[in-house]
Amino acid sequence: MALGGFTHVIVGSSEAAYWLYKNNLSFSDYFFTFLFPTTFGNILGGTGVFTLLIYGQVNEELGGE
Repeated sequence: MALGGFTHVIVGSSEAAYWLYKNNLSFSDYFFTFLFPTTFGNILGGTGVFTLLIYGQVNEELGGE
């Protein structure tokens, strides 16, 4: 995440909620610019990392090298 300049949905939510609270960010900007893309990216990225870790653990059992 740090290499790509991406934000984590949990960590970034506190900052985005602060800006929303201070009226420096509209709810639609919060949802469509931050929350939806960040959540979707975290789901895809987390699934990919988890898949690679599990594959590495069971590769030998599956007959891989």
